[in-house]
Amino acid sequence: MAAGALTMLWTGASAHRTLEGPALLLAVGLLASVAQLLMTRAYGTGRTLVNASLQYLGIAFAFVYGVLLFDERITWMAIAGMALIVAAGRPAASLLRSRAAPADARQSTLES
Repeated sequence: MAAGALTMLWTGASAHRTLEGPALLLAVGLLASVAQLLMTRAYGTGRTLVNASLQYLGIAFAFVYGVLLFDERITWMAIAGMALIVAAGRPAASLLRSRAAPADARQSTLES
């Protein structure tokens, strides 16, 4: 937020607007800080794998919001990027889940 404010002062972007620019910058900075604190708390108290999965869903939601709210185009690179993120997360989720399983559950899985 501080870097954005300095950039606005340096480039003179705030001179062309009223208080809209600085108010939006303040809102983004505060909301991002609160979101980060909540995410840190969620990782500390909740299940890590569930939290990570929901965090990666944010990328898909941002894409959908961009298309619906800002009329962004759907490109093959955007779809491929989301598919790559999902494909990369699946092995990691499986690995984390197998490590978190109790020993007797792992043994019964290996025997069957």
